[in-house]
Amino acid sequence: MNAKKYYHKLTVLLTLGACTAALAACGGKQTAASADSKAASAVSCASAADSAVSTAAGSTSAADSTAATAAGSTSAADSNASSTVSESEIVGMANPFVEYDSVDEAKKHIDFDVQVPEQIEGFTEMNISVMDGQMFQAVYRNAEQEICIRKQAGHEDISGDYNEYPEEKYVEFEGAELKLRGENGTIRNVTWSKNGYSFSIYSDKGLTEDEVQQLAEQIA
Repeated sequence: MNAKKYYHKLTVLLTLGACTAALAACGGKQTAASADSKAASAVSCASAADSAVSTAAGSTSAADSTAATAAGSTSAADSNASSTVSESEIVGMANPFVEYDSVDEAKKHIDFDVQVPEQIEGFTEMNISVMDGQMFQAVYRNAEQEICIRKQAGHEDISGDYNEYPEEKYVEFEGAELKLRGENGTIRNVTWSKNGYSFSIYSDKGLTEDEVQQLAEQIA
């Protein structure tokens, strides 16, 4: 092979090699571009997924807030209902005492006899009542004072007065022991039992011991 033909063949081979390299380079660029495109697409998808997650989280938070608001409203409604029921029960509470026009009328609604003063000097009003067919009550009033007399079967304090008094004493009276309680030398509460029955006298202003005995003489 002469030098001219050898040189021509070498030139062809180098040209083919350059073209192959160029094609390879172009293929690599296209591959890289494709990879970049896919990566960009992946980033875009990831961004879209994050956005969807954020939206879902926002929706969940809003739902939780709505649920909390609804729960608060329900709790407030329950509280109001409870308050309303409680107030309704208090307002609707019936007076256990039934009033009558006279002692004789009241006696028809109890199973025991009773005797109380027809009137007390200085008192202008008298109210007679019976509770549950078991307790008799007579209340005497004037503009300044109230006296309440009660009788019921048993041996209990039926006065309904649960105040604590600094002064207390016992006196014997017609076969019964009267418990006198009060303050500042006046008697506010008197209780005793006799013949299977309990009795009480209550005065909101206070009585003297003589006044208590005068009343007790008229009660049976």
